[in-house]
Amino acid sequence: MAGSWIKMRADLQTHPKVVRISSALKADRLRAIGGLHAVWCLFDAHSIDGSLEGYTPEMLDSLIGCAGFTRAMESVGWLSVSPNSLSLPRFDDHNGQSAKRRADDSMRKRGVRNLSANEQDKKRTREEKRREEETSPSASPAKPDAEAVVPDTDVAEAAREYNVLAAEWAKPKVSARGLATLAPKLVKVRRAIQADIPEFTLAECMRRVRDQEEFFRGEWQGWSLEWFTGSKRGTYNAAKVWNRMYGRGSARPAKSRELPRFNA
Repeated sequence: MAGSWIKMRADLQTHPKVVRISSALKADRLRAIGGLHAVWCLFDAHSIDGSLEGYTPEMLDSLIGCAGFTRAMESVGWLSVSPNSLSLPRFDDHNGQSAKRRADDSMRKRGVRNLSANEQDKKRTREEKRREEETSPSASPAKPDAEAVVPDTDVAEAAREYNVLAAEWAKPKVSARGLATLAPKLVKVRRAIQADIPEFTLAECMRRVRDQEEFFRGEWQGWSLEWFTGSKRGTYNAAKVWNRMYGRGSARPAKSRELPRFNA
């Protein structure tokens, strides 16, 4: 009457009372446990107070299929026999609605504790991972090369050409991170110049620096890749380099009116 399950101890097979029942019946302990299960299920299904009126030891033995089982349970204190009834001592401790409600509450609380412990473990794991990432030297992002930072191949090639010149002429190279910052400016300059010089590319512009080596390596060594994005009187420096206005015999650039003007 109390539900479709009953409580049974995990160590029931080695319980001294089970051993005594098994010895009294000259049966193995597994058969004794099976009989106990059948008896306890019978009471759970048909009793609300632990008593079965009208049941006799002979009737119970017949239901269990084991002669003497009722008296064996009685001998260890797990069953009380009256002239017109049978009863289970401490029935409410293990059977009935109240016992099952206590068992359900216990299982629920155990589940909450386990869940809370798991959540705490996850939180600790997340915190430990965060601390490891903050303290690990490998946590800082690796510096990629120019091609990885800048998808524009013209900008990447211009950076390579510049770094080759920098290595030959003892100038600071541009780093991948520096190029990532400078790339949008270079692209803006290229687009502006291509409006008047469609064939203009940053890479070719950088190669033309070699044609004007006398100025860039000799007279003025303070130029850098960023200098190409600068302008004077509305004309980008890159456009002047493209037109070789810093070449031999022209140590200073021509006046800006000789070149198309750009919106710098």
